[in-house]
Formats: sequence, C-alpha cells, structure tokens
Amino acid sequence: MAEESKSSHEETIKKHWQRTSRLVWSLVAIWFIASFIPPLFAPTLNQISFFGWPFGYWFSAQVTLATFIILLIINAKKSDKIDKEFGLHEEEEV
Repeated sequence: MAEESKSSHEETIKKHWQRTSRLVWSLVAIWFIASFIPPLFAPTLNQISFFGWPFGYWFSAQVTLATFIILLIINAKKSDKIDKEFGLHEEEEV
C-alpha cells in the first residue's frame, strides 16, 4: 500500500512538473519574440521622434520591459493555480 502511495505521489509530481515546464517554456518563447522582433523594426521606426528619443529605440525598450513584467505576473498566477490543482501549494498565513 505504501508503494501505491509513493507511486501515486511520484506520478503527481511528474504531471505537475510537465505542466509547470510547459508554462515556463511558453512564457520564455513569448518573451523571446517580444525581445527580439521589435528591434528588427527599429530602423524604420527611428524615423519618428517620440519625446526626443528615436521611436524604434523607445518602443523596443518599453515593449520588452512591459512584456517581461506582464509575463512575470502571468507566471506567478498560473504557477499558483497549477500548484493548487496538484495539491502542492503553500498554505496562506492569516
């Protein structure tokens, strides 16, 4: 019976890791695209000035930073949801 429990726990951990890993790799792919695609358009966008800065530079810097912060928030919320789904979440203190 203890072996069944251990096997079940290991299977839960394996499924949890698969879901968490898929989430992380998806977010890394989005971050990669958001970090490296906008700069490709920078030379064209730099013809426009935005608050004294070339627009391509400003756009690339702001989009990359904003995307990274949004992805951090998404990761935290979805990771917490996955942890709760598999019963591996931390207890909240009151």
